[in-house]
This record gives sequence, structure tokens and C-alpha cells, in this order.
Amino acid sequence: MWTPSPVVAARTPSETPVADPDDEVLDGCRALCSAEVLRSGPPTAATGSMQRRFEGNPTDIGEYVHDQTDDDHTIQVYIADVHMSNSAGFQEMGPEANAFNVGLKGMCGCTALFVVNPNGVYYAHYFEDPSFYPRRNFEDKVIKFLKATGGANGFPSLQDRIDIFNNEHTQAFIFTPQKYSGEGSGATGNNKKPQYEPEVKQLVGALTEILPLLPNPPTVYIYRAPNSGTSHGQNLMERFSNGRALFQYDRANDPPYRLYFEDYLQNLQYT
Repeated sequence: MWTPSPVVAARTPSETPVADPDDEVLDGCRALCSAEVLRSGPPTAATGSMQRRFEGNPTDIGEYVHDQTDDDHTIQVYIADVHMSNSAGFQEMGPEANAFNVGLKGMCGCTALFVVNPNGVYYAHYFEDPSFYPRRNFEDKVIKFLKATGGANGFPSLQDRIDIFNNEHTQAFIFTPQKYSGEGSGATGNNKKPQYEPEVKQLVGALTEILPLLPNPPTVYIYRAPNSGTSHGQNLMERFSNGRALFQYDRANDPPYRLYFEDYLQNLQYT
């Protein structure tokens, strides 16, 4: 039974079109989403010109997340048209930090991680293929990526930030696809199990091993992965909040930071 941590079930924004019969998983894998959307090297750094106030309470969360993740000033976890590689980044928060957004889009089978406390946010993106599919790659592509001393492939590891995150003020969030309904078919219904359940459990275990003072297990948000190999799947990712995540920080706001997955605002602690 899937019980490692609080689970937020997949949500369907009211504006999302009904499912298309062609919107299906090809051979049980949605790696097409990832092949087009990454660059190598650390994410673009925040700058002083980004001092701005984020909207207090957006009336349409899905539209807001879509627009903010498309904004040119948003720090992208990955960017298109480079080679396949997992990516990660870190942004400091606190009295001297400028306001910033971190955005993630194009998720259609991959998994993302956000680790947050009042001093900073660590974020990472893991491709479905080759990190979770085939499954034998998971330890090398994800767990070692998290634990690598000195970072991995030019990106920071969580292990290198334990001085910031290993305390009782930290929260961790995993954004991962829900279980596909069968070979050759897409994720349907309100399925609360992840497609890669053993690997997600292993990721939860690795996070608690790296951060033993983490006060609560990581929260797992399970999303319905669009198939980027169809026009319907591309439409969902381009026009709506499907497969998108947004982290925002602005010390002038109360609360100063918040995290969205698709059209869902996460419950964060701020002390």
C-alpha cells in the first residue's frame, strides 16, 4: 500500500479540455516530453531587476501558474534544445535576497523535487527516461545525483546544502506522474499511486537519510502526465497549467514564499 507520506491526488483544472482518445502512453513511457526541454549547466541566476511583488491571491490559479512559468524573468529548472541530463539548482532566501520565481514546465512523465525552508530552496528535475525508465538506472541517475559531494554534471547536489536544509524548518515536495492505467493507455481517474512507486519510496528514503532532521516525510504530489506525442497532450502543456510547477519568493510579501503544482497551492510552513 502506498503510505510513505502525505499524498495530493492528481487534479484536473476546470479549464482543461476533456481527454482525447489519442492521449495515451506509448509503450508505458512518456519520455518524449523530456527530450525537447533541457539545457546543461546551472539555471539562470536571479538578478536585482527581479524585485517585484507577486500576486496576493490569484483568482485563477491554473492561469496564474501558466503565465508565471512562461514569464521571461522566471528561473527555469530546465530549458529546451540542449542534451539530455537531469538538472538542479539552489536559490538563497533571507533579508538580502531579491525576489524571484522558479518555474518548471513540460512535465509529462518526469519527476521534480523542491526542498524549502526560510533560508533557501533546492529544486531538481529528473527525466523519466533514463532516470526512472528503465528502472535499473534510478540509483545512479537520481539517488547519486542527490548525494554527490561537490555536485553532479555541473549542478548542485542536496548533500552539499545540508547545512541549510538539515533542520526542523525544512519541507520537501515530490512532483511525480500518477500510475498509468495500463500498457498503451494514459493515466485516468483519481489514482493516488505513482507510476514509479518503488522509486518514489526510495527517493523519500534518500531525502530522510540526507536530512535526518526533516520534521515530516516529503509530500508527494501525483499529477496526470500528458502525452507530448499527441496534439492534445501538447495543447495541455502549452495552454494550461498541466505539468507545471512554480516557486515564488519575495521577502516583502506575507507569506514570503509559496509553491504551486499545476492548479494547487501547497501548504507551506514559514518559520
